[in-house]
Parts: sequence; C-alpha cells; structure tokens
Amino acid sequence: MDLWTYSVPSRIWLAGRNPYDRATLRAEVLGRFGSRRPDLSDSDQIASGLLPCALVLLVPLALVPDELAARLIWLASFASLLFACWAMLELWGRNWRAEEGLWLVALLLQSRLIQSVAYRGQPTLILLAAMLLGLLAERRGSSWLAGAALVVLLAKFTVALPLAAFWLSQRRWAPLLRAAGLAAALSLPPLVTIGPAALVHGWVDSVRTLEYWNRTSGGGFHLTHWSSILDRLLPAGSSLLVVASSALLVSAVVLPGWAWRLAPERASPWRFLALTALGMVAVYHRVYDAVLLLPAAVLVWGELRDPEQRTGTSFVLAGALSVLLFVLAPQTVAKSLSEWLETHSPAGMLAPVNAWICIAVFLLAVSLERGHAAAARTRVVAAGASRQG
Repeated sequence: MDLWTYSVPSRIWLAGRNPYDRATLRAEVLGRFGSRRPDLSDSDQIASGLLPCALVLLVPLALVPDELAARLIWLASFASLLFACWAMLELWGRNWRAEEGLWLVALLLQSRLIQSVAYRGQPTLILLAAMLLGLLAERRGSSWLAGAALVVLLAKFTVALPLAAFWLSQRRWAPLLRAAGLAAALSLPPLVTIGPAALVHGWVDSVRTLEYWNRTSGGGFHLTHWSSILDRLLPAGSSLLVVASSALLVSAVVLPGWAWRLAPERASPWRFLALTALGMVAVYHRVYDAVLLLPAAVLVWGELRDPEQRTGTSFVLAGALSVLLFVLAPQTVAKSLSEWLETHSPAGMLAPVNAWICIAVFLLAVSLERGHAAAARTRVVAAGASRQG
C-alpha cells in the first residue's frame, strides 16, 4: 500500500529528476500504479517528505522491480522484528528467565500494529530495530554504529526524534556527531544533482502539503494522536475535550521529569520511554508508528515482575499499552467503538497463524518453566543433603 512512498522518490532521483516536484512525483506514481491507487484523485496527497539522505538510503528499493521490493521489505521487516525482540530483552530483560522472555515476545507478536506494518509496506519495524541497535551500540561504546543507526531512522525523520532527544538529554554527543556527519555525506549527492534551492523549496513544500492532507483527511486513523482518540469519546467542540487533550499533553511533558527522579540505574530506560511517548503525542504519527511503543511494554513488565519496584503507575501504563497494542485494531479505528463491538468477536483479535505461534511458544515456555522448577528442587535437595552430611 505505502511502499511506493519510499521507493518511487529514489527512482525519480536516480533518473536525474526532482522527486520533490509534486507534478513529477504524481506522474511517476500514476504511470506505475494507475487505477491500483484510487486515492490519487486528490493531487495534494502526492508529495515526498523524505530527507535528502533518505533518498540515498532507499536506493536499494529503487533499483529493483516493485514486486521484488515488496518482498524485500517484507523479509527485512520480519528479520527486524526478530532482532527487535532479542534487542529489547538484551537491553532490559537480561536477568529474566527464558520463559519470561518467550511469554512477553509471544504477547507482543499478537499486536495488530505489527500486522498493519506488514501489509502496508511501512518500514517502521526496520526503524524500531535501528532504534534498538542504536541504544545497544551506544551502551557498548560503538558511537559510529550508534550514529549509523540514527541515520537509518532518518528514513522517516519523525521517528528519529525520540532517540536524538534521549542522547541529547544524556549529553551523548559522539553518536549525534557521527550521525550528523553521515547524514551530511549522504545528502551531498541529492544536493548536487537537484540543486540546494530547488531541494530545500521542494522539501518544505512537500512537508507543508503532507501536513495539510493529514489535518483534512479524517482523524480516525491517527491512533497514536491523543486528540483523535478523544474525538471519538467526547462530543465535537466539547470544552472537556480541550481540557482532556491539554492534560494529556502536559502529562507527556512532565513524564520525562518524573523519569529523572528515579534511581540512576532505572532512570535511563524510563527517560527513553518518556521521550518516545512524548514524541507520539506531540508529533504527527499514523497507527503503524506505534510499534515504537513495544519497548514500553518490556519496561512495564520489568516493573510489574519486581514487587519492590511495582507501582500504581506501572499498572496504569500496562492497562494503557494493552488497549493501544492489542484492542484498538488498525483495521477498525475509523469506526466508532459501538460499530467495532457489533462487528468483531473477541476471537477475531488473534489471526490463525498468530494463534498457532502462540500455542507453540506456550508449550515451549511451559517446558522451560518445568525444567526451571525441577532444577530448583534439585538444588534444594542437594543443599539439604550437604547440611545433613
């Protein structure tokens, strides 16, 4: 559905034309997809908000046919999902038992958000993997790899903001400087071939066009934009809507300050979570970008599993994430809640393949749990025998 927005601009640039010229981009898209893109009737929709460095990053997609590009992005998304699951546990779950990690991964894989990314052709899972790679690399002192991961995030620059803000808040200048240098180097070819004036004017015009369309195309799909959710719960123009939206935004701004008050060993991941959540509120995102909240589920579970760290806030966040990731299905967010309840059964929340995967992981987790319990009993028996001896 959306893959053309990433591959076609790079194709146009490789052909020596300006991808930020909306007439050129529209003609290319219509020539390639024609009636398969019925939403192209409004020319204001057709614009490229890709940064110049992203045009170069996405050249591999531009060099292959559309059908092969779709297969490649699907495989890359699947590999990125596997890496992201491992990376989240490596970052925040190293002291967990294996079965705990399997349970949580199985739960996250049920998210409708992942299915939404898969069939839309959005690169968000790849960007989630890049974000986690950046965190891992920076933790291990590899500033070049961390900077390169941030540059990959610039393929969709709005999702790069939380990681950049996180490093700024920690005064981690090395990966930021590396990323700036790499992005500048990748931006040089488009700057030379398109021309600085035409490139800057075209990019600004594209972003303005996209923002106008986002505001006027119907808010039902803005799942991670809080005001759109509240629009469905409260009457239009309600003063309560304004108050509730403002309260949520203020809470999101205060959340990073709350994270700073935590113990040093716990503050860093919560700071990252706070800035990610703030980015979701303050910056326009569509539903598939909410996969960036999957690390929040890992962090929340880390709180809930520890009685000494468990707080009321943890339970509130767990409930909110459960609703966002597993109840509000992307396919139905344009409908009212009553329509959704009338047309969907609880069993419909699990796709058949996901259900089978969940059962397989359930059996593996149970076997690991039994092995863990057996090993614990053996240690107890051995300790008792040694004391008697």
